Amino acid sequence: MSAVQDDNASPSRRNDGSADSTPPTSPASSTPPPTAGIQDDARAKNPEDDVPNYIANDRNALEAFLLEKDPTASIWQVVCSWKMAVVYSILFSVTIIGEGYDLALMGNFFSLRQFQSLFGVEPAPGKAREIPALWQSLLQCSALLGQILAIYLAGHSIDRFGYRKTVLAALGSVLVFLLVPFFSTEAVSAAGSDAGLGALLAGELLLGMPWGVFQATTLPYASEVAPVKLRPTLTTFVNMCWIFGQLLATAANRAVTGLQDNVSAFRIPVALQWTWPVPIAVCVFLAPESPWWLVRHGRSDQALKAIRRLNRDKDFPAEGQLRVLELTNAHERDADRGSGDAGDAGDQPARERSNTPPSCSEKKKPSVGRSSHIEEGGDRNESNTQDESCGGYLDCFKATNRRRTEIVVMLNLTQQLCGSCLMYYSAKLYQKGGIEPERAFDYTLIQYGLGIIAIGFSWPLMRYFGRRRIWISGLSLSVALMSGVGILGFFTGRHPAVPWAIAALLICFTVVYNLSTGPLTYSLVSEMPSTRLKAKTIVIGRCSYLVAGLFNLFLTPKMLEDVPNGWGLGPRAALVFAGLDMLFLSWAWFRLPETKGRSFAEIDVLFKLKTPARKFGSTMVSNQSDPGSAVASGSEPARRPAAKKS
Repeated sequence: MSAVQDDNASPSRRNDGSADSTPPTSPASSTPPPTAGIQDDARAKNPEDDVPNYIANDRNALEAFLLEKDPTASIWQVVCSWKMAVVYSILFSVTIIGEGYDLALMGNFFSLRQFQSLFGVEPAPGKAREIPALWQSLLQCSALLGQILAIYLAGHSIDRFGYRKTVLAALGSVLVFLLVPFFSTEAVSAAGSDAGLGALLAGELLLGMPWGVFQATTLPYASEVAPVKLRPTLTTFVNMCWIFGQLLATAANRAVTGLQDNVSAFRIPVALQWTWPVPIAVCVFLAPESPWWLVRHGRSDQALKAIRRLNRDKDFPAEGQLRVLELTNAHERDADRGSGDAGDAGDQPARERSNTPPSCSEKKKPSVGRSSHIEEGGDRNESNTQDESCGGYLDCFKATNRRRTEIVVMLNLTQQLCGSCLMYYSAKLYQKGGIEPERAFDYTLIQYGLGIIAIGFSWPLMRYFGRRRIWISGLSLSVALMSGVGILGFFTGRHPAVPWAIAALLICFTVVYNLSTGPLTYSLVSEMPSTRLKAKTIVIGRCSYLVAGLFNLFLTPKMLEDVPNGWGLGPRAALVFAGLDMLFLSWAWFRLPETKGRSFAEIDVLFKLKTPARKFGSTMVSNQSDPGSAVASGSEPARRPAAKKS
């Protein structure tokens, strides 16, 4: 653990128990300034030189900030210290398994013989029954429409009720809405396949609503409870949950391929979705609320308790961690008001430099760590504090938040349109390439299994190589793989090895996607927004993802299906995604910043300084928070007295 220990830097206490925010007064360190070309590793070795001013001026916050950024602490030590944060983050993330299961289940149903016999029609006399391409698109798009409707409302619900209550309400709705698709077979018996498909359409629309809530809550909660070193792992675990859901859906479809009863073969995979909401709801009920959310709502006493539940190490400076949250929240709020242009007065405390009122905790209690006499909901001014600290959707497009929102939107569009939708239709694509249906499901299982392994390997990659380099490399490989699949699509039927080559390239694409674009989207999206607008910015990004998905899922069945049911492109449809990947690669080169090892406070300062994307990784944030204090490669930073570490 790193701590500040000398007389000039150690955290001191007033008699009232609060941290002494008087800045250190010892002479500046004689350590020479960083040389030109400083890289991420060099920056990480000197975390005391890379602290925003508003945190450096509060000794209690400074100790907690340096402890969280301690470069000598191993991942295992951090996991042991924050083990409960890991547990609660995983519990929230597994809600995505249900979404991945449902969406992949419907995509695989279109290739299931029993489902086609039950809900399909004959495209021509004497031909096998199949699901019309229009219905395929409508069924997939209805779930996305439900998500778009719910995800907008979820942003408001999170601000008002918190993450826990919002997720609990969504889990309860899953139990009810599953009744609609389960009994859709009764509509087939009563009024034919169109009626059954209509019932499925309504069921997917309703189920899409809790899926949208999970997308809006899981990622920001995971990022807010995780320390800096575990944040990329715990946020990208969301993507692994998607793959788990897709893998389970494919396995469920594969398990019922031999059943003769069409209704049972359809209902068994659907009914499996009733097994997970209740146990997850119990765990979510027992989990703490996000400390960031509690701070934004002026509930610092409860935030302190939540921090102590997330990190039960008796030596952990929980009060200092709370100060970091309060100061960062106040800094962002001041900047959004237009009075928080970072650092006008050197070592002057942040609150004295701005015209904003004291932070939420200071309104409610005299010092951090002291029990407030005001109970939850008992302060009549609490609603005003909430209104001041929580912005609206329009705030995501103002000032520096505009750039943050642009990045979040483009990351989501890349994840949706890079060719990942072909994984939902992989069984269909393998069949169009000439592989037997049963073997197509087997290869889909292999594909998802390799995807899970790839996500696990992405965690050390992010630790050593950073986000930007992996993202650009992954997109470059995706262009090559999608181009290969599309070109081979012109030669299907001419050689027996072509279908196997297409399958191999698609499996390689799955590995590349889950090493780069897939998991990194969740890590980057959780880091780009300001903490005040995190939930709403993520909602905007996921809405763009879902809107692109409507376009994507409407066209993909048309491209894959044979004429006259579709356009007959088959594997050649991959060329469309290869072209889109080229566009996204060009954008990433100029606009995607590197956030490896950065705290939310550092990222906030870098955005306010309008740091170019390609200099995010090499720019140092000194103890001054104005543009003159962020030192890019080769310029001299403002120095603070050296801090000793134990």
